[in-house]
Amino acid sequence: MKHIFLFSAALLLTALHTDLSAQIRIGGRNINAAKAIQAGSDVVKAITLSDADIARLSKEAVDWMDENNPVADETTEYGARLKKLTEHIQVDGLPLNFKVYDVIDVNAFACGDGSIRVFSSLMDLMTDDELQWLNDYHQKVYQQVAPLVSERAKNWLEQKTQPVTR
Repeated sequence: MKHIFLFSAALLLTALHTDLSAQIRIGGRNINAAKAIQAGSDVVKAITLSDADIARLSKEAVDWMDENNPVADETTEYGARLKKLTEHIQVDGLPLNFKVYDVIDVNAFACGDGSIRVFSSLMDLMTDDELQWLNDYHQKVYQQVAPLVSERAKNWLEQKTQPVTR
């Protein structure tokens, strides 16, 4: 606790000092004061992100990904398959936006704005029946466990039980 207090005091003194390129020595280690202050600022920003901020940042990232990856639309085998597998999926009023990237990577991701992207090579690894069973199981787990846990745990669970596609 003493080290945390000393570190905090040193950061405060450094912040008040006009030359932020200085290094401070704490516990036998040199610490770049400017980097330490920037890291503290970044932590505060991360803690204070709102749902709207997360949705906005997610949309920006997904828009860039959509522009820079080949998207398989609903007229393709992958797009039609994804639509069939996901058309019944709903998450507490959040509109979901599914797309397939026709790439060789095996991956999938979900973002805070409801965007879910699946890579076609991942879809190649499982049959529709296997994917449907897994997605039904994920939905059941979420429905049964979410009411029993904290909001933070519920958000984590929601991310981990998102639909998987072939």
